[in-house]
Amino acid sequence: MPALSSSRDVLRALISNSYLPRQIPPIVTTRLFADFCKKHYTSINSQIDKIINQETQYILLPVPNPKAPHSRRNLALVHPIAQLGVSILLTKHRAKIRSHIQKSSATLYDPNVNFNQDKAFSGIIFSDIRRRRLSLYAHHEVALQADISRCFYTIYTHSIPWAVLGKRRVKSMLRDKKKAVKFKTHWSNQIDMALRACQSKETLGIPVG
Repeated sequence: MPALSSSRDVLRALISNSYLPRQIPPIVTTRLFADFCKKHYTSINSQIDKIINQETQYILLPVPNPKAPHSRRNLALVHPIAQLGVSILLTKHRAKIRSHIQKSSATLYDPNVNFNQDKAFSGIIFSDIRRRRLSLYAHHEVALQADISRCFYTIYTHSIPWAVLGKRRVKSMLRDKKKAVKFKTHWSNQIDMALRACQSKETLGIPVG
């Protein structure tokens, strides 16, 4: 299917396909909410600062854990306003985010907008993992494979702008009043704020849903 080019369509895809956990029964859908967000994109975009400054709290959704039989894992179902804040920032700044991700020579994540498999972004192409592993073995004796699925619970949200701008630069900007104002509106800091808005302004962890 063709790549998505419209910001309205990208936002709709994120709300429609990337909000509710897959374990939610299919009868529960965000289709109408996604259609509303697409229709009112301009109005929502103009209120992004207000949206990401709202304080909400997610609810826990215990689901079976496929990696540990007879146990369950807690997923997060965040408030629709909080999800909208994160989604519209990813929509607005997708070109900058894509540019930053593509600087990495190690990542397998494809940040290009694409509607394949009902996703807003292509994501990880798992078939490439074997090819990358073989390439590593051709040049190195050891290839490290790690499961980072649980790292999201412990991520410090302030580390997001640190990863984009550099920790020293961020701290330097915060010491300068004029630069601090500029930093506050930087997209990486806004994503930090939007993620904190999902969980009562907490800085520890990213809700996993």
